[in-house]
Amino acid sequence: MTMNMRNKSKGFTLLEVLITVVILAIGLLGIASLQLNALRFNHSAYLRTQASLLAYDMADRMRANRGGSVNYATDYNVTYSSASCPTSCDANGIRDMDLYEWKQALSQRLPSGNGKIEMPSAGNYIYTITIRWNDSRAETDSSNIGNASIQTFTYKTEI
Repeated sequence: MTMNMRNKSKGFTLLEVLITVVILAIGLLGIASLQLNALRFNHSAYLRTQASLLAYDMADRMRANRGGSVNYATDYNVTYSSASCPTSCDANGIRDMDLYEWKQALSQRLPSGNGKIEMPSAGNYIYTITIRWNDSRAETDSSNIGNASIQTFTYKTEI
């Protein structure tokens, strides 16, 4: 009788081990997915921090050159186009150098980074600094990559 019972329970431990391995594998896949999402969103936060620092940097440059510019109200208005390196170091040359260095920093620190500065109306000295970049690494839906992955950071300041 004891022989008959042993034959019936043979392989039961192997089945328990197999079920445990399957449950462990599913748990490890879940942990790997969490780690991947954490890395993705951490990189996205890093890029947003860089955009914030670059916007503050440009606002500080504008404040530093406030007295040296002849037509200050429109001097720092710039579109998403690229800035060229200046040849002189007068007040306009300092502005041009500020814009050139800022545009270079945008393109180096942010993927496809670019920026624009605009002042809605003359005389109020409230500038809007807008920075945009491609954040396709943070995109979770692979069908949207390239469409919704452009991020923008807008900073308004009074100079």
